[in-house]
Amino acid sequence: MALDESLVESTEKARTRLLDLEHEAERARVDFQHGIRRLHAAGGSLREIAERFALSHQRVHQIVDTAASGGRKVIVKGALALEAIRGRVRDWGPFTQFTKQARTVVVRAEEEAKELGHGQVGTEHLLLGVLRAEGETAAQILKRLGVELEPTRAGIVRSVGSGDCVKAGKPLPFTPRAKRVLEHSLREALDLQHSSIGTEHILLGLVRERSGLAARVLRDLGADAERVREETKQALASG
Repeated sequence: MALDESLVESTEKARTRLLDLEHEAERARVDFQHGIRRLHAAGGSLREIAERFALSHQRVHQIVDTAASGGRKVIVKGALALEAIRGRVRDWGPFTQFTKQARTVVVRAEEEAKELGHGQVGTEHLLLGVLRAEGETAAQILKRLGVELEPTRAGIVRSVGSGDCVKAGKPLPFTPRAKRVLEHSLREALDLQHSSIGTEHILLGLVRERSGLAARVLRDLGADAERVREETKQALASG
């Protein structure tokens, strides 16, 4: 029995809203903990801070301790994943490490967005970043599926156009869907029991975010989620 498309649409909207709220909650958590650290650095005692914000002394101590030795322990999620990939966060745990190649994909995605005059990095730019990593697993998978860099870029420009937004020297913000792709990449690596996140996991994250432009472009080029997953499975098995 086919799914009711009207119910699928309303459920997808609810899912998107939920994920956006999760991102907002995560950002608020980071801001709150940053405020706790600033209060402590300004001379506030752990006891005073705990009483003021109805926290346990142990919890305040834990928040303050994460800033010790110049590092911060974080969950790589949403906006925090971007900090991690840009090299600002290094203590991620054994299953949340992006490889050098995966980081390069994200950097190139930002370059693509800037070159196209776009003000944000979207899933489509991540796809172009994957395709530019020619020697990596994900780009090879896409090539076998007939997906090439220049036709893909041209298709993206036809869909969303090019702009004149230039932010030289400044990092561009990532769209909520692009952030979710990075989260999906982490989940894909965990599901496959891989100890690092590579370009292939970013590709799987792109097709997992079905409502993103990258997934739509890939479907139009004949590389839907099922084909990408099958090719990835074969590539990992042979590699």
